[in-house]
Amino acid sequence: NMSRETKFKGLRVDGKGWVYGYYSLEFERGYHSQGMDDVPPRCSYISNDSNCFEVDVESVGQLIGLTDSSDIDICDGDELSYTIFDHNDNDKQYTGVVKWFGSGFVVYSNPSAHFG
Repeated sequence: NMSRETKFKGLRVDGKGWVYGYYSLEFERGYHSQGMDDVPPRCSYISNDSNCFEVDVESVGQLIGLTDSSDIDICDGDELSYTIFDHNDNDKQYTGVVKWFGSGFVVYSNPSAHFG
């Protein structure tokens, strides 16, 4: 089985940091697990095994299933620093943003050129 759980992180609106879990949106017309393009959400939530927290919708990112060198989950929208090594010792440092593209996540060094 090649499936994996889809989880998210978001910044709590109560100012108590990040929360990780399952993402849902609440709309004026009712509750939906996935958004509707024509209706802005009233609230967004992330729930884990024991709690549900209201989060800032602009802070929400999907976990990509990988961690950084500090063992912190990497999410869509995160900015990463990385090195491209070369056999002539001309290693180069880059900074990029994780974005979904096609059928997977990629790191763009210049995301505005691709996403406006």
